[in-house]
Amino acid sequence: MLAGGQGSASAAATPAPAPTPAPEPLRSLAGWTALELGGERFLVAAARSRLERWPAAAEGGEALLRVTTTVTLFGARSGRHQVDALSRGTPPATTRWTEIQLGKRARAMQIEADRLTAWRFALPPGDQLPAAGAWGKPDKTAKVTLPADSPAAACGTVDPYTLLLRLDCLVADPERRALLVSREGAALVRVERSGERRATALRLRDLAGGETVEAQLVLQRLVLRGRGGAQGETAFGMVGDVSIWIDEASGAVVEIEGKHENIPGTIRLRARAFSRAAAPRPVPPWPFLPAARLDAGRATP
Repeated sequence: MLAGGQGSASAAATPAPAPTPAPEPLRSLAGWTALELGGERFLVAAARSRLERWPAAAEGGEALLRVTTTVTLFGARSGRHQVDALSRGTPPATTRWTEIQLGKRARAMQIEADRLTAWRFALPPGDQLPAAGAWGKPDKTAKVTLPADSPAAACGTVDPYTLLLRLDCLVADPERRALLVSREGAALVRVERSGERRATALRLRDLAGGETVEAQLVLQRLVLRGRGGAQGETAFGMVGDVSIWIDEASGAVVEIEGKHENIPGTIRLRARAFSRAAAPRPVPPWPFLPAARLDAGRATP
């Protein structure tokens, strides 16, 4: 005769599942497709920059780098800046890029042979960018003949953002230069190893999955030097020397430090998020229709 319920009570308890082991920390940011850096200044201003890159779709095609920067003041967005840079070849040479301040102005720049051509446009208010061919007539056009300097060819002719992808080339040989082109013209720049290294632990948000991952990296400090001296613009709107801390294992940018002529103190941006996931490649903005040529500031078939 069975005693009601006694068999169930005496059965062995089901063991609790073993805890899931913590994932191993990242030791490298190799293979990144997106990096997000952020920083605050005086507790009232904040900036966030996201770098996204896409390889060339085919041999001989153009790689794309997009950098989107958002600035907030007292918690309210005060500006949004987007750069799209196309480059081709190894080492990559910039072919064209745009700098857009939504609701304010836009610049488009193109390199053909030894000439840089830049156009400036006024944009209507709002966050919508006009379609290609509908930017209107540029309010300023400039043409700059690039110097034919052999050291510049070692690491390419690049815009200030594609330069971030050429740090490995520059740091490999202190005699190497890159020809940095911007709306201000062209200048040779070099990168020096400062000799400073440090281990750091970061908590990074995975932009693809949303979870937070730990990264234990060894950083190396590079110093980007321009030819303009302490007050000359180097890159990223900064003047004088710009410190760039990179992940030693992958070359990925982890921190950027520098000074801006209109902002007191040091501006410091640090990696906060990353992704290795492949995202659909966007169509970069361009003011002119593909079949158009620009002559004296006017697009014609």
